[in-house]
Amino acid sequence: TVKPASYETPLYKVTHNSVAAEADWGSYTLKNVADGDVIDIQANYPDIDCAVKFNINAEGVGVISGVMVNGNEVTNYMDDNFTVKCGSNISITRNSEDYKMESFKVNGEDKTDDFYYSDSHDYFVTDATTFDITAKKYTTFKATVDIDDVSHATVYKGYSYDDNAFDMKSGKNEIEVSEHQPLISLVAKDGYYFTSVNDGTT
Repeated sequence: TVKPASYETPLYKVTHNSVAAEADWGSYTLKNVADGDVIDIQANYPDIDCAVKFNINAEGVGVISGVMVNGNEVTNYMDDNFTVKCGSNISITRNSEDYKMESFKVNGEDKTDDFYYSDSHDYFVTDATTFDITAKKYTTFKATVDIDDVSHATVYKGYSYDDNAFDMKSGKNEIEVSEHQPLISLVAKDGYYFTSVNDGTT
């Protein structure tokens, strides 16, 4: 098994008898090594430019909220002639508040699950790289919140601990919520309690 000294800087290439080995989380496991075999480890990246292409469906254009190359933000990543140096680290951040990532592929390989627990992920570019992204904007729902005295209650978008309160007035208030988090929280202020709450049916 061959692995880099630092996880943050993967090896450029490892070959076994001139056949490229596949990396698994940065490590290369070489099987059936025999007497006289040649294992070539190229740690350094060549000084070449690699083309990077982002293909995003029209509806999902806003799903990417930022792209960084080696820690520096770039804004021209959608250009047809966008390139990075071989060995560069591309960090992609998605807009999970407004968009649902339906498919994310890197050079044809499905990597959608990379965004399951996080809104950003890093990719080391070693050759021409294509990101194919399919996303859709979350639908929003309209609702009316009718409060007799707004000084006695607070209405939050999502959960109250998110501390994202709607701007409310006494009487009827038109609001929008996203299908991403289609809920609101009603909280009575200190010293008060709700005498009734009705959602139109209950």
